Amino acid sequence: MNCTFYFYLIVVLYYTFGAVYTTSYEITFNFIPIKKSINMINTNLGNAIYQIVGNILMLVPFGFFISLLYKRARNILVVGCLGFLFSFLIEIIQALLGRVGDVDDLIFNTIGAMIGFIGYKIIFLILKKPFEKYFKVITSEREILKSLFPVALLGLFIVIPINLNNIYSYYRDNSIKVSAIPEIVQKDNYKIVAENKDENNYVEIMSEDNNGNLKISEYIDNGKKRILELVESIITDNISEIYTYRDDEGTFINYFTSFNYDSEIITNIRFYSRCKEGKIVKLESEKDIIEVKIEKPYMIKNIDVSDLKMKDTTKLKIKLEK
Repeated sequence: MNCTFYFYLIVVLYYTFGAVYTTSYEITFNFIPIKKSINMINTNLGNAIYQIVGNILMLVPFGFFISLLYKRARNILVVGCLGFLFSFLIEIIQALLGRVGDVDDLIFNTIGAMIGFIGYKIIFLILKKPFEKYFKVITSEREILKSLFPVALLGLFIVIPINLNNIYSYYRDNSIKVSAIPEIVQKDNYKIVAENKDENNYVEIMSEDNNGNLKISEYIDNGKKRILELVESIITDNISEIYTYRDDEGTFINYFTSFNYDSEIITNIRFYSRCKEGKIVKLESEKDIIEVKIEKPYMIKNIDVSDLKMKDTTKLKIKLEK
């Protein structure tokens, strides 16, 4: 049974650390409880259920095995504290590795450990004699440390090489010299038509081929970068929403909105267009209108809209004034 517990711990370590792909080395930790989970429920219920239930189930075996193997841990508060400490260690290491530590994970992991203790109590009441006969119970703190040290050491020897290999592979496969950017962007008959660089050295290039297809390439201009390309669309992530407008004259307008999760307010609209000069694009919501003047045939523009205090983008519409 000890071996089963050790195997479970190694699986948890591998699952939480063994596939870390990151381009950020900032230490990030979300300290606001439950709010992120509520936002997930409102935006993607399926993913929210997967994350919440998964975090609870992950430490159910931990609570069960701790209660089964360690006599001093047969108390729901003790198991909850141990589950919290184990989860806290995982979250801190994840934050140090460039991922995001989250207080919600701590909460749901701790609940899972306590559910594991309840499961142990129920099964023990049903199968008391077999438990007492076949399972070795560890009673002293020294024995507990001696039993957990090998799995911690083995886990480190497994996790560290895997992460080093993943990080090396990521940058090997996705990093090239900055000087190669124009050649990459302009390959396959694409030519650069617009470029934008912000204060954080984040660069976006709009390019077009002979058939009028548009492509956005983005990278970090720090000597190494990752190229992300998508024809007639803009790369976005799970905290952004994307909108597109086209007409028969070849006009192409694409933008996405970025939110501040703390205030739930739209902070920026990044705007991409292929349109005749002099026209006015109106982004209309129920209460606000944002006007963007087309200054060039091809344009990349970042618009700060935080003062408008907009929260709902579902009714945002694009209108083009001739």
